[in-house]
Amino acid sequence: MLEFPSERRAIEIRHASAPVPSRGFHEGSRDIEAVRRIIVHAGEDSYAVRDGVEVKSLVDLMRELAARDSRA
Repeated sequence: MLEFPSERRAIEIRHASAPVPSRGFHEGSRDIEAVRRIIVHAGEDSYAVRDGVEVKSLVDLMRELAARDSRA
């Protein structure tokens, strides 16, 4: 989980290049009331999958967080 003043993000890290969110990921996301749900995977692409889950490469997630940090 990443927590910011305005939101919580559920993060799951998967080694597979075509990851599938686990049941526990969905349940945990609901439990913490995550605004965003992100699976970090070993591939290079980032894309959306069903149920509002985002699949991101580690590089893309780090860029997003760095951009957020530079705006703060």
